[in-house]
Amino acid sequence: MSLYEEAAATFAELLNDPDFRSPAILTTSSEGVFDPVEGEFTTSQSATSVDCNAILAPITQKGAGGPITFSTMAILDAKPSVGSTLVVGPSSYTVKEVQTIAPNGVAFAWKALVE
Repeated sequence: MSLYEEAAATFAELLNDPDFRSPAILTTSSEGVFDPVEGEFTTSQSATSVDCNAILAPITQKGAGGPITFSTMAILDAKPSVGSTLVVGPSSYTVKEVQTIAPNGVAFAWKALVE
């Protein structure tokens, strides 16, 4: 069994874990349009929601100079973007960093540092 097959099988097991939550990734985008008649910009916002599966866990990080910070890491089966919001039940988190888990170049999960 290759590393990719083992990792994919482990991730599939996690999907059936009772601690695995079903959040949504919300991405909001703004678009400005210039109205030549009125001579001003108008802004419209749109939101996109993507259902996914995720595991959230607390982590500790050692920063430059030695201070220890406490954060939350999410492992997801859908790719979030930096700045998007991860909604899990009544809680919401802002995505600060994203890393792709892709052994052999095939992405099957993403790690996101959230606050």
